[in-house]
Amino acid sequence: DVRKTVSTDLKKSGNLLYVCGVTRRETGGSRYNNLFGIRGGTVPVPVPSESLPMMEKIHLCISRGIIEACHDCSDGGFAVALMEMAMGGGKGAEIFIDRMASENNGPEILLFSESQGRFVVEVGAGHRESFEKIMRGTAAAKVGTVSGDDAVRVFFEGKNLFTVNVKQAADVWRSGLQW
Repeated sequence: DVRKTVSTDLKKSGNLLYVCGVTRRETGGSRYNNLFGIRGGTVPVPVPSESLPMMEKIHLCISRGIIEACHDCSDGGFAVALMEMAMGGGKGAEIFIDRMASENNGPEILLFSESQGRFVVEVGAGHRESFEKIMRGTAAAKVGTVSGDDAVRVFFEGKNLFTVNVKQAADVWRSGLQW
């Protein structure tokens, strides 16, 4: 039902952010590797036995109004998906990337892996229990919340890795890099 589709933009301060799917050490051919001139690495391999049941559950949550925003983590990984969501909604977020389901990965992989079948979803604060009950048996991890300001703060092992001003990021994205 097209009337029940959700967009990617963040909606409301206090809503919960989850990463659904396993983040694997798969950066071969990724934007990250291309940007830094890294050759080799594992190219993302789809795992339909994991992703299909998860996608069906995400669809159920969307149809029930539990998920308010959803974005895939393919092109550019989690970091790009999160920033696109933040810029679209003009909202910030507080994120703890080490809470993601992963294969013991460091921050670069958690942020930029392009593992297939992963999504960032925004869940209404009052729907946490329903969402987690439906998603049981899948790799869905609460990684943070939508904030009331316009900054995305990313933490790893309790330390702030970086903070990005959403408005400034959107201005750069719209205008391109100035050399």
